[in-house]
Amino acid sequence: MSKGCTIILLIGQKSFKMSDLDNKKVLCEYWSLKNEPDVKVIGTELQCYNLFTKMLKEEGWQIRLDYQDELLPEYLEAYQDNNKKPIIINLK
Repeated sequence: MSKGCTIILLIGQKSFKMSDLDNKKVLCEYWSLKNEPDVKVIGTELQCYNLFTKMLKEEGWQIRLDYQDELLPEYLEAYQDNNKKPIIINLK
């Protein structure tokens, strides 16, 4: 990729630049997956995006609905215990 090139992502109705993704604030995102159990993902906005692209490629995940949910203290503790790497909570 040449210098000065901007990557713009189109996800659902949202479009943003990779540089717009926050990698500091920890979030709890609820993902309603097509043909899979719903999950909550704990991580930064950038980590959640990278995790989704990985799961799309490796597992074929498709999100029907997603929204930001309450970040409970136990979720934040689990994230920190996991060396600040994103975690997936299965909501079966």
